[in-house]
Amino acid sequence: MKRIIVTRLILAVFVAGAFAYITISKIYQEAMEDLEAGRRAEARKKFEKILTISKTHSLSDNAQYWIGETYFDDGLSYDTLGDTVNARRSYKKAVEAFRAVFNFTDRETPKYMDAAYKIALTYFRMGEFEKAYYEAVKFIAFYPESKNVPQARELIAKIRGKQVARTDSLPANLPDTLKPSRPDTTRETPKTQ
Repeated sequence: MKRIIVTRLILAVFVAGAFAYITISKIYQEAMEDLEAGRRAEARKKFEKILTISKTHSLSDNAQYWIGETYFDDGLSYDTLGDTVNARRSYKKAVEAFRAVFNFTDRETPKYMDAAYKIALTYFRMGEFEKAYYEAVKFIAFYPESKNVPQARELIAKIRGKQVARTDSLPANLPDTLKPSRPDTTRETPKTQ
């Protein structure tokens, strides 16, 4: 009798796990379709539903990342309309969502790299250039193999062009090549003839 109960219990757990896996995969696919169709709010709700079902599913970190993307895209839309208050609010939510990607255990997932880059880009869109610079430098240091490194370097160059990054706001242990260069004031300027 105990053997039958244990067998049924194991079978029930297995079936429930398989059902959750299929359900999450289906919800994720629907959310991606919503996202591609421009229905960000609907997609975000579905991604959030995935996280309420399971935070350990293989698609959970992806769902968390895409929640951040929906908020980032909302911020871009508000920026286009000139609504800086709602743009900033959306960007703040995007940063929170992108940071939450790091709560998942597998640090080698591509979504970690993507989220790290998007945090820098989001701060840039918010006009928080020192934070954007710091996050971009940190991103390059932690994920030098990422496909987004060239874009992060461009972002750093744009920030340097705005002359808002300060060396003293960066961690001391970063390689010198990643720190902002200060103008050399000892050189003479060439004279025009």
